[in-house]
Amino acid sequence: MLNKKLYNQIFGNKQGYKVIDLNLNLINLVKNFICDSIKKNIEHDSEYINKIKNFEHCVEFLESGKLTLSRDNRTIEKEQVRDSSSRILDFLAESIKRPTHLVNDDLYYRVVRKFNRNEISLVHRDIYFHNILDDWTPSSKVFNSKLWIPLFQKKDQCLGVIPGSHEEKKFNDVNYIFENKKKVGFKCDFTSNDLTPITVKYGQALLFPSTLVHGSLPVNQLKSLRISAEFTLGYYLK
Repeated sequence: MLNKKLYNQIFGNKQGYKVIDLNLNLINLVKNFICDSIKKNIEHDSEYINKIKNFEHCVEFLESGKLTLSRDNRTIEKEQVRDSSSRILDFLAESIKRPTHLVNDDLYYRVVRKFNRNEISLVHRDIYFHNILDDWTPSSKVFNSKLWIPLFQKKDQCLGVIPGSHEEKKFNDVNYIFENKKKVGFKCDFTSNDLTPITVKYGQALLFPSTLVHGSLPVNQLKSLRISAEFTLGYYLK
């Protein structure tokens, strides 16, 4: 359930999201993490490993379509995130109420290309994933918000949301998939056509609580490669 008092302190509106400006040092830090991750994923490919020196080289490589990554392979090592967490939180405190922690020390990135529909995220609320993953079980002691950071895009409208959906107390749009009485997946009734596009420029980020409906816009609106990164920000409740 949404903690309205803390929500108002962080967002200050009823829309369910906030576009914020980020310290460019945070963006460059995340880019460096991603560049290291991509090099690690192709460390046995002698043809390309020596060609990637910076994030711009990563963009060129990914545009070629030569690499498809799983969620695990797109996840930055937790030790790296943990070692930089204080800096990250300090950078964020310049734009929003300072989070108390980075949930699960989790930072991952998305690579979305028009020719690969499997890379385009389905419409959902983050809490649906939290309800099916053991490490992400929702806690009444923590308020979670997602921070979505565009790192490369040729269009400033890539994601959409359903404004106000974060306040719903019952989620009638979800159907969970069970195996042995355990939630293992879900289907959401909303589609990308239900979303309101949100403009988020390079140097900005989109912040929203885990109960907000969101997702990628229709594939025909995708101009080219998109690279983005995501943190889950935690606030301990008193």
